[in-house]
Amino acid sequence: MTRLFFLSLITLILSACGFKPLHATSASGVNLSDIQVVMAQIQDVQDREAGFYMQQRLLDRIGEKEKAKHIVTIVPSVSRRRLGVTSNDVASRYDINLQASYVLTDSASGKVLDKGSVSAVSTFGAPNDPYGLDAADTNGTQQGARELADRLIMKLATYYSQDKANKAVP
Repeated sequence: MTRLFFLSLITLILSACGFKPLHATSASGVNLSDIQVVMAQIQDVQDREAGFYMQQRLLDRIGEKEKAKHIVTIVPSVSRRRLGVTSNDVASRYDINLQASYVLTDSASGKVLDKGSVSAVSTFGAPNDPYGLDAADTNGTQQGARELADRLIMKLATYYSQDKANKAVP
């Protein structure tokens, strides 16, 4: 009985303060399932690989749309940095820095609704075996791209929760 009382009290307090779930539909009627994901043309192989993993994660999370109300165009960028170096000057750990700039546009009018960037870092140990190094690098890129996609989803969800879907970015 006490638990039900406190649950009711918390619900009342949250509704009274204007609490709105982050993934709720905005006033414009658009939510994350109304977004088409488009990857920009990328020349660099590493950026294209990270973009592929990021796009797959986004499509897994929000679904694939052909005709959507909004389009998010993504341009990923990847850089690597040696962290740990042995006495033989061989890297033992690497950082993969991933960044993606995005532009959210209205598909009907072409208006830019939101733009920005997200970033993530993935660290991995570098085995001596070249095949192991390649596998560790690929795994680090995949993990970083998933994190990048999740951060982009949070940015888009925040945008829609603020009910700015009908306002253009200058």
